[in-house]
Order: sequence, then C-alpha cells, then structure tokens
Amino acid sequence: MIFTFIQRFKNFFLDVLFPPRCAGCFEEGDWLCLKCFEKIKILDVQVCPVCRKSARGGQVCSAVCKQQTNLDGLLVAAFYHENLILEKTIKRFKYRFSSALSERLGEILTKVFSRTFKLQNVKAILTPVPLHNARLKWRGFNQSEFLAEFVATKLNYPWQYLLKRIHNTPPQAKLSKAERHQNLQDAFEIINFKIELPPFVILIDDVAATGATLEECAKVLKNNGAKKVWGLVLARG
Repeated sequence: MIFTFIQRFKNFFLDVLFPPRCAGCFEEGDWLCLKCFEKIKILDVQVCPVCRKSARGGQVCSAVCKQQTNLDGLLVAAFYHENLILEKTIKRFKYRFSSALSERLGEILTKVFSRTFKLQNVKAILTPVPLHNARLKWRGFNQSEFLAEFVATKLNYPWQYLLKRIHNTPPQAKLSKAERHQNLQDAFEIINFKIELPPFVILIDDVAATGATLEECAKVLKNNGAKKVWGLVLARG
C-alpha cells in the first residue's frame, strides 16, 4: 500500500532525528522493550460485552443480553486505563506506525484468542474494522489491518476485508456514549455484496471504548449472512 510505504519512509527519518523510547521505561531504542512487554498482563477472566459480568470466554451471557447486541462475544486483552504500558503503546502504534509494535501487540491478541478457542475446532475468518479512505490517507495505515494479518498468519487463519466504511464520521474518542452509537449509524457496508459471508467472523480492532464500532460492524455482517460474530481487541475503555 503506497500510503503505508510513505508512512514508513517518513518514520525512518523521524526515528533518526528522534529515536524511539519505550512506552514503559522510556529507554531509548524501541517503542516497547521486551522487559516492559512482558509486564503487560492479560485478563484472566473475560466478561459479557453487554452486562460486563464474568462470562465463559467473553460470550454474551444471557437471552436478555443477546437482545441488546449483534455480537456473540468479545475477547479483550486488558482494560484500557488499568494498563498504562498498553495504553501508551496502543496510542503510539495508532498514531506513529511501527511494524515492531504491530508484532508485539499482535502477540497479545494471539494469546487472548488462543486461550479461549481450541484452534483446531474453530473455522472462522478474521476481518479488520475498516477506516474511511480519507482517514486512511491521512494516517497512512489501518492499525487493525496489521493486527488482523499478524494474528491470522500466526494461527494459520484466513483474513480479508469484509466491510468498508462509507461515511467519514468524527472520531469516536470525542463523543459521548450515546453520540458514538448515533455517529456510526449506517457508517459501514459489505465490501462486496456478491460474496457469501462465512458463518463465523471475528472482528479485529485495537480498542473498544463503548463497543459501538464493533456493534455496528456486527449488525452489518449479520444482516448480510454471517451467523456468528465475535470481537477481538487489545483493550476496552
């Protein structure tokens, strides 16, 4: 992708002028050193994405909760504001692309996924939450794409874009919970209406704040034939 190449080229010179420092210990040389990477603790217990009560494998826990979401489950590595190293690392990955960070963060998602599913029994396709083309041109890359590609390659799963973002909505971080859901109304659609969607889709993203983005993506996927949709994210806000 031409935008990614330009971003990497720009970051090469930025790294020469301003060498990267670890998000955890601030030592020069890497955006996240191995020592600090190992300090990132993955959640031992997953919760229902709706009521946030403990739930086996992060699945939607009850009939009442199922009526409130299109997701069948959500796997989360950590809570965003309770893991400072991960929070800082995600921000650096999101706004200052580093292939090294995509590998480190991808390893975290791989561990979370592997803990929940018996890999040989799960037939699923991974798909990244898409960016609008205008946002992609500005940023130069989609962080969710790199995460999805890493996890899929590591675990020998297929991955591809199934969705596209058709409205360049305001950034979710600046909105309230209610505004976030309204902001994403009809923001996504299937990338190719002629393809038959796989029965099990896993949405990949970096952070789920209120879950509004994943929810809207899951709705579109299920309206177009997907039977089961899960989310897999690094952190939940």
